[in-house]
Amino acid sequence: MSDLIGLALGLLLTLFVFSYVLGDNWLYRLAVHLLVGVSAGYAAVVVTFDLLVPLFLNWPRMLVTAPLQGGLLTVPVVLGLAFVLARATPRTARVGNLALAVLVGIGAAVALVGALVGTLLPQLLSAGSGSPVVTFISVLITICVLFYFHHQLQAVAVNTAVSAPRWQQLIGGTIGRALLMMTLGAVFASLINTSLTVLTAHLASFTQFVVSLLA
Repeated sequence: MSDLIGLALGLLLTLFVFSYVLGDNWLYRLAVHLLVGVSAGYAAVVVTFDLLVPLFLNWPRMLVTAPLQGGLLTVPVVLGLAFVLARATPRTARVGNLALAVLVGIGAAVALVGALVGTLLPQLLSAGSGSPVVTFISVLITICVLFYFHHQLQAVAVNTAVSAPRWQQLIGGTIGRALLMMTLGAVFASLINTSLTVLTAHLASFTQFVVSLLA
């Protein structure tokens, strides 16, 4: 019975999300708010019970067995609590923003390093290992797209027509723009295909479950 309720709720929320096709409505906003709320609640529970609770339970023992590590652990805990409590009053709210700034900065740094080391660097290292024709086409497409962004930045900077050579306008404004649009179209089509595949699998499992109950 619980499986049937879960499948029915999943199908209902899926239909709520698809109702956005008809325009922004309260059903779509309800589904989005539920998604954000459940995700935030799940993340808070995981961080609390998998990180904070074991940390505070082992903290007194670390102060006895490893005083240096326990003392170093005390500093960020005390500073974090002080910064969070400082946001309670408007006078010290700016001091409390330091904790948020550190959190956002560390998150951005981790994301940047992950993108560079996990995505960009492997692509650069493997770019020359394939066919020379494919490598040449990849480099050519990259140059055209970079020219497009350079062309657009110049237009925004001077807020007028770009006084660049016609070959740069051709490569950046025409060829680079077309290649970028094709790439974004392919990515969007892939996302739509993935979403439809997930929806089809969800509907198939729901139908199979209902048929098994009726049989």
